Amino acid sequence: MTLIPTSFNKAGEIIFSPTTLPGRAQPFYVFYYNPDSKNMRKVRIHGIADTEEFWNRYGLIDVCCASFSPQHADSIAFL
Repeated sequence: MTLIPTSFNKAGEIIFSPTTLPGRAQPFYVFYYNPDSKNMRKVRIHGIADTEEFWNRYGLIDVCCASFSPQHADSIAFL
């Protein structure tokens, strides 16, 4: 798995995300590195490539590119 720095969050952490989806029905993780404390944390993103249902629903077969947008936020306010 290749990780690339994608952005910074409001806490000043560098966000690293994979460039491809993990193997079929494997968890998807994003990593946060704090340069001040030199700590790294790993966060699992549920619902991204982690079930056979996901792969079948989107017709995914092999290696797929991944794009992570840390500034994106979903809201249920539109419901």
